[in-house]
Amino acid sequence: MKLLESPHVGERVLVSKNVCHGVVYDGAMHAALSARRLTPGMALVREGMGVYLAKRRAGKAFHDPLAAAVALDESVCAFREVEVYRERGAWGARPAAGTRTRISVSVDHARFLDVLTATG
Repeated sequence: MKLLESPHVGERVLVSKNVCHGVVYDGAMHAALSARRLTPGMALVREGMGVYLAKRRAGKAFHDPLAAAVALDESVCAFREVEVYRERGAWGARPAAGTRTRISVSVDHARFLDVLTATG
């Protein structure tokens, strides 16, 4: 809350939990990555996730890679300006103007893969 209220933070760009839960490393993402030229690091991620998928076919939420991709290129998600609040122990966000706080409302899965696998 201190950072959200601080006048010293120029702009806040948040990747919401709800949007993160829409990005899952599953068989479809594994196949999509297999069809791309990957950096050695991403090839290692793909290999490791292949082992993971052999045991857990439903896949795994890919929260941190989504947030990292947004840090590199905000066009991965669509954003709306909001006010973030905390009530009864839970976080929430509601539309508000002039807050300098934007939260993700959707993800462009193709753009996410493009940013995740950028080799240049």
